[in-house]
Amino acid sequence: MTRYDAIIIGSGFGGAVTAAKLAQAGAKVLLLEQGHRWRTPQTANEKIGRDGINIVNKWNVNDLETGFAMSPGDTDEWGNPHYVLQQNTDLKYIFYRFPGSDNRSGGLFEDYDSQYNPFGSTSRFFVTVGRGYGGGSLVYSMIHLRAPSETFMPAENGNVLWPTAYDRTALDPYYDRIEGIFPVWQLSYDNGSARQVSKRSAVVADAFARAGISCDPIRLNLWGNRFAQGAEPFFTNPFGVPVHRCTGCGFCTFGCIFQAKGTLPTNYLALAEQTGNLTVRTDAQAWGVRPTSLGYLVEWRNKRTGATQSDLGGVAVISGGAIGSPELLLRSQMMGYLPDVSPHAGHHISGNGDAAFGLFFDNLPADFKAELFKGSIMNLVSYHPWLNPPNGIRFILEDVSTLPVGVSKFPVRRQEGGIEPRALDACNTDPNQGAQLYWGRYFKAFIKEHYAEDVLALASIGLDAPDGRVQVDANGEAHISWTTPLVAGNRTFDLVQAAANLVEQIAGASPYGGERLRAQTWDDLRRYTSVHPVGGCRMSDNGPTGANGGVVDANGQVYNYPGLYVIDGSVMPGSVGVNPSHTIAAVAERMSDQLLAAM
Repeated sequence: MTRYDAIIIGSGFGGAVTAAKLAQAGAKVLLLEQGHRWRTPQTANEKIGRDGINIVNKWNVNDLETGFAMSPGDTDEWGNPHYVLQQNTDLKYIFYRFPGSDNRSGGLFEDYDSQYNPFGSTSRFFVTVGRGYGGGSLVYSMIHLRAPSETFMPAENGNVLWPTAYDRTALDPYYDRIEGIFPVWQLSYDNGSARQVSKRSAVVADAFARAGISCDPIRLNLWGNRFAQGAEPFFTNPFGVPVHRCTGCGFCTFGCIFQAKGTLPTNYLALAEQTGNLTVRTDAQAWGVRPTSLGYLVEWRNKRTGATQSDLGGVAVISGGAIGSPELLLRSQMMGYLPDVSPHAGHHISGNGDAAFGLFFDNLPADFKAELFKGSIMNLVSYHPWLNPPNGIRFILEDVSTLPVGVSKFPVRRQEGGIEPRALDACNTDPNQGAQLYWGRYFKAFIKEHYAEDVLALASIGLDAPDGRVQVDANGEAHISWTTPLVAGNRTFDLVQAAANLVEQIAGASPYGGERLRAQTWDDLRRYTSVHPVGGCRMSDNGPTGANGGVVDANGQVYNYPGLYVIDGSVMPGSVGVNPSHTIAAVAERMSDQLLAAM
């Protein structure tokens, strides 16, 4: 057992910011990360450095190193084995662990599905989170938007109460700090710009304009200009990390093999490492947190060897996200370590209003095809439905590019058409409906013909009701549920349906045969799906109990446990209203200031 000034559990936007702040202040910090440490494929990078070429265009993905551990000598400075990023949608590479099973392949994503919840669930709820050193920054879409003022207003945000220390004005100085570390650019409609909106998004912007809906180029986090002509592909960022200019390959959410986006290992974690005060353990799952007279004893499991180890921290910071942080608190409570954790732990989880919709344009001109595989994962944002909420619930729209695995994992179908001569699946029980199936030869032919040029997507994010929950079973494993029926009159249902209706309106305004594709997850299964979960350890000014109570105070300190903190997206009382990573990092900047002052 080793004693540290602080132990931080998780390396996402909360944990990385806190680790950098504490290590720079001279604190000895142990950082535990459940996922792998990933690196760029050196063979590919050597070829790029020699030839100045785009690996996507020249090198077949099968030529790259795989996404699994390399030789025993390929480790970081702490002895953690490197795993290699690849441009691949193989499920072994994608999944960290398959939901409902113990099959752990160790990929970039972990899924949670309420259908596997032994406690039951009122409605279907599905969540995907990132795994690895750098947390969600490895797989996020690089969007950096500040939360609008209405996010912090209870009358606008479904009576969600934020602590009085938080509103847009109070957070702006911390947003400024984040933007001094992350390379945030706003894209441009100017075709001569090195940061231009892709052709795919021009098709979307055209449809928006014809529907009378405004949109703007989005703010992305990229090292260097996009598609910079004649520029050196490699350079060193301000934190001494070798990075690459964006190639526009579109694999942003599967781990950037070029290290072109500003992931946390290229900025905040790099700052922490450079101090010499940080120790990192990857493939290390924190299992229990126990208070002692000297601080907090953290028990963790080495997922490579199966060994269990304990280390002592003067303070402990839980940064496991909306699923991992309440899971650890509830498991520690079940083990008798933290008996006085707030009864709100695990409750009030928001899906951040996430929804995704397919668009199909049947008659795009030959010179106006979408070119789906070019450009960043997102290029545009529309605040029109935020400023003019069609049902009184505010949301935004963003254009989305998606790899084929996205359509396979969250399949879509056209509204009308013939039935295939095969058994209907569960979401097409009436053979007289005329709906086309999600799977089979029709779907395959449709995607083969139209996917790359005529099929697009829009995502919505809005102010939902935080009705999700995390519970732990007798083995200490997390399970999620949605606690209210997703029917008309429910805030979350009305939000998603309003977004679906607006997307339908946008598609219908296009002269190019626009159509909203039906999504199996929502249109038939009514499954609420989130890639931006927040909440579960909500912060509150009102103590640990009562209807408006919380798990932590405004500084992130766990009620009844001085020196134990939660600093991550789980402290959000409800939806942020936009992509949450920028706000999570800003809140972490503020909370880590308070933590340093307390230490």
